[in-house]
Amino acid sequence: MKRSLCFSMVLGAAVTLGWFFLQGFERAFEEVPAHADGAVAGEQGQGGGVVSGNGDVNGDGGRDLSDAIYLLSFLFQGGPAPLPCPSAGGGAGGAGDAGGGGGPVDNPLPPTGQTLCYDELGAVTDCATGDCLGQDGFYQAGCALTGAARFDDNLDGTVTDNCTGLMWQQDTADTDNDGGTTHSECLAGGEPGMQPPTSCAKSTWTDIVVQGDDIPWCQALDYCENLDFATHDDWRLPNIQELLSIVDYSLTGPAIDTSFFGLSVPPAPPPNASELFYWSSTNAEDGNGFAPYALQVDFSRGNSSNYPRNNLQYVRAVRSVSLAGGGAGLADDPGRGAGILGNGDVNGDLSLDLSDAIFLLAFLFQGGDAPEACAGVALETDCGNGIDDDLDGDTDCDDPDCTGDLSCPPTETICDDGVDNDFDGDIDCADSDCFVVQPEDPSLLPDTGVTLCSQLIRHQPVDCAVAECEDAPCGETAPAGQDGFYETGCASDGTRFTDNLDGTVTDNCTGLMWQKDTADTDGIGGVDNADKLSWCAALAYCEVSLDGFATHTDWRLPNIREIQSIVDHTGVQTLGVFPPFSQAPRVDGDPPTRYWSSTSRVGAPAHAWLVEITGVPYVGWDNPVTALHFVRGVRDAP
Repeated sequence: MKRSLCFSMVLGAAVTLGWFFLQGFERAFEEVPAHADGAVAGEQGQGGGVVSGNGDVNGDGGRDLSDAIYLLSFLFQGGPAPLPCPSAGGGAGGAGDAGGGGGPVDNPLPPTGQTLCYDELGAVTDCATGDCLGQDGFYQAGCALTGAARFDDNLDGTVTDNCTGLMWQQDTADTDNDGGTTHSECLAGGEPGMQPPTSCAKSTWTDIVVQGDDIPWCQALDYCENLDFATHDDWRLPNIQELLSIVDYSLTGPAIDTSFFGLSVPPAPPPNASELFYWSSTNAEDGNGFAPYALQVDFSRGNSSNYPRNNLQYVRAVRSVSLAGGGAGLADDPGRGAGILGNGDVNGDLSLDLSDAIFLLAFLFQGGDAPEACAGVALETDCGNGIDDDLDGDTDCDDPDCTGDLSCPPTETICDDGVDNDFDGDIDCADSDCFVVQPEDPSLLPDTGVTLCSQLIRHQPVDCAVAECEDAPCGETAPAGQDGFYETGCASDGTRFTDNLDGTVTDNCTGLMWQKDTADTDGIGGVDNADKLSWCAALAYCEVSLDGFATHTDWRLPNIREIQSIVDHTGVQTLGVFPPFSQAPRVDGDPPTRYWSSTSRVGAPAHAWLVEITGVPYVGWDNPVTALHFVRGVRDAP
C-alpha cells in the first residue's frame, strides 16, 4: 500500500511538472507516432522488445510518455527493469540496483584495494567498532563490477581494466627491444652534450651512455606514440590520473596487482634500489607556467611526484578501449563508455533515478536536450571529420561503414603516415588540408584539466596540434603525445560540477557530492591553519560533525582516489582544485596545503595517504598523530 502511494505521489509530481513546465500532456498523445501495423507506440511492450535507443526503456521502438511511466514504475513500484541498449549484450547490468532512486551503481573511480583499518599507532582495528571510524577499509568505495573481475588478462600482453575502460601494456615496456626490462647505468663517454639524469648523482657529467629500459620523458612519449602492439597502434603514455588508477593501495613493494601486471625489472636496480618510477604524460605546472618536470608514479609505494624530464623512468603504455564492442567484462555493463549507465540513464549521470524521468519528459514535451546515445548504435556516417563516430575503433575511411562515401579521402586527415592521402602533392603536416583532431575518449576517469602542451627546452606552452605535427618530437619544440593533446577522461569543464547552492558541489563525472569549502572544523567561521586536524580527528569530523550538513547524514572522509579526483593539474588555479570549489587562503610562510584521505598506508600503517595541492599537486602520506591537515567531506550523491 505504501509503495503504491509512493508511486502515485511521484507520478503525480511528474505529471504536475509536465503541466507547469512542459506545457501539458495533451501534446504527448497528439504526437505519439504509430507503428506500421497500426499499433500505438505509447502502448507498453509494442515493437517486440526492440530498443530504438536510450530512453526507449520499454522496447516499443519509440520514445514517448509510456517510457517515462515505465521508468517511474521501475524506480518506485518494483516494475520491470529497462531493456538493455542495442548491441550492449546481456541484461540490464547493474541498473536494477538503482531502484528506489539510489546513488550511482558504478562509481567510475576504482576502489583503492584497502580492506583493513588501523588505529593511530598502526595496529589493526575493527573497521566497524574499533578506533578511528570511517576509514577506507570500512567503506571500500568505488567501482563495483557485479559478477566480473576488475581486470581481464587478454592473453596477448595486454590487460583491460573493466572499471575505467582502459587497456594497458601488461609488462613494463621493453623500450630497447632486447627481450627484457632492465635499469639503466650512467657511464662516462656517451652522447656528447646530453645532460645526465639527476639520479646518476653526478651533476657535472655532460656525457652519458644509457643502458636499459628506463628512458627520459620525451623518449617515453615517443615510444608510446609509435608503439604497434597486440594489433593496436593507438597507444599513448598515460596521464597522471590514469597511471594512479592502477595503484593497489592494499599492496606495497610493489603497489600493483602482479597477478595481472608484470614489472620485469630486477628487485634492486641501481641507483634507486627501492623505486619503480613510471612516467605519466602530464606536465608539472606550478602556477607560473610549465616547469622542466613531468609527473610520475612510484609503484614501489603508490605515491606520485614530479621529476626533471631528463631523468630515466620506466614506461607502461595505455589505450582507450572502444567500449561499444566491449570485452567480456565491459559488454556485460550496458552503456559504459558512452557516458551512460545503461538504457534509461537519459541524462548521462551514471545513475538511474527520478532526474532521468524528468529529463525524458523535458525532451518529449519542452524541447529539452536529447537523451545520451547508447553505445554502438551509431554508424560512421561522417567520413571526413577525423573522429570515430561509432566508437568501433575505426576512423573515417578505415571504417567499413564508409565504403563508397565520396569524402574518402578528400583531405589529409592522417597527418603522420608519410603518405599523400589526397594526392595533392603535399604530405602530412605540410598539407594545408591536414588537421589534428584530439580523439574523443570513452574512459570514465576524470581528466586532469590540462589542455596545453609544453616545449621541451624553453618550457613555454604551445598548441598541442602543432606538437603532434613536429618532425623531431624530442627536439627543442613540444614533443607529441602529451596529456594536453589527448585530454582523456571525463572533461573537467563547466558541465562537470554542479554548485548546489547549499554548501555542496556535485561531481557529475564520479557521482560524488562534496563540501564546497574546506571544512571549518573549529566552527568560528572562515578557514585557516587552526582548522587542520589529525587523521583520526578528520575521520571523526566527517562521520559525526558533518551529520545533517546540507540535510545529509552520510558524509565521510574521501579515500585517496576520491580526493585526488578533484585536483586541478593545470597549474593556473591558485586553489589547486577545480572551480567551483573554494580553498582557504594561503600566505607566505604557511605549510603546504594538504588534505587527508581515509586510506591508510599498508606496510607503514602508522601513516595515512593525502594529497598536496600547493604548487605541483602530488599524492603522498604523513603521520596520522603528529601531522595536521585540512579536511573536505564527501558522500555518494543520489
